[in-house]
Formats: sequence, C-alpha cells, structure tokens
Amino acid sequence: MTEGTDVKEYINSFYRPISPEMEKFRAESEESGIPVILRETEMVLGTLLSLMRPHAILEIGTAAGYSACFMSLALEGDARITTIEQDYARFMEANDNVSREGCADSVHLICDDAVHAMKQLKDSHRMFDFVFIDASKSHYREFWDEAMPLIHHGSVIVCDNVLMRGTTTVPAEQAPHKHRTNIRNMREFLEYITSSGDFKTTVICAGDGMSISSFR
Repeated sequence: MTEGTDVKEYINSFYRPISPEMEKFRAESEESGIPVILRETEMVLGTLLSLMRPHAILEIGTAAGYSACFMSLALEGDARITTIEQDYARFMEANDNVSREGCADSVHLICDDAVHAMKQLKDSHRMFDFVFIDASKSHYREFWDEAMPLIHHGSVIVCDNVLMRGTTTVPAEQAPHKHRTNIRNMREFLEYITSSGDFKTTVICAGDGMSISSFR
C-alpha cells in the first residue's frame, strides 16, 4: 500500500507556480517560516477560481499576502479581492508584497479584527461571490457566521487547514490538553457546516484539509 506522504509527493509533482515571481515569493516565505497556502491547496483553489470566475472575493487572514496575490493573478486582475489581517506587521508586509507582485489594483487590504471588519462590510452592503477563510482556527465558526450576510446564493466559502495536521481526526478528549479546545471547536465547526441545509459542503484532505461549501 502506498504511504500517504508518497501520495502527497506525487500530487505535488504536478504543481506549477503561477509565475516566476510567485515561485520566488513562496520560496522566500517558506524559508522565513511565514505561512502560505500549501501547494495542493493552491492547485485546488486555482481550479475553483477558474470554474467560478468570481468578481468579488473576501479573504479572512492575509498573512504575507501570498494567497491574495495568487487569487488576483489566477483571475488576471478581473476580481476585486478584499483581504483582512489583524497583525499590523503582517499587514504592512502584505502591502509591500501586493505592490511588488503587481496586484495593488485588484487587492484591497484591511488591517482590523476580522469580525469587526466584516460587520463594517455588512453595513456597507458589500456582497461576495467567494470567501476564503484562513485565519485563527478556533474562530472559524465566528468567521463563518459573520460571512453569512455578505454572500448570496451561488457563493462559495472555502476554509483552509481544517484538519490541523491531522489532529481534527482525534476526539478532543483523547488529545493533549493544550490542543483540546481547538480540536473540539474545529470538529464542531465541521459538523455545523456539513449538516447545514443551506450549503452543499465537502471536506477534502488536500493540503492540510479544506472544506468547500456552496450556498444553495
């Protein structure tokens, strides 16, 4: 039987960077320990964007701006991407990276608490075709609920890292004490979104796990 790591390596052999500049961006981030979406995740995300061609995207968790730039380039600048980052240093770094990658016209960065920022977007009557959640895993339910007034029928919500390096598969009471709350929250979140009659949701093990939910 083929080991899981061999399967991942084989799948990753099909990965092709979207541009030489983004290849360098990824390499620099990985060398510095800055989180970027995994290669498998990027491939799935790219396919979803190609199929949907969304015009308005909301991202929760900018980090260094890699995924926002990727989405902008994948859609050839035809989408308006709003991305929220709470950490000011990361926000400033992302600003520089977005400009460097030539994505400043399509990527709008917000430095704020995600929940507060989403409430303001709601007050501004903003709507999004695609939502990408990749921030604090223990708050996914809260991010999801705040995103509800910002989407319409046909919108898609993608949540990254839902398997949390496999720990989500372990019942919370069997995990080390320091991880129990995060595991419990994520397991409850996945149960919540997969049992919702308003969404068609699938959970896949690409990357560190992704949930893909289409608003019926």
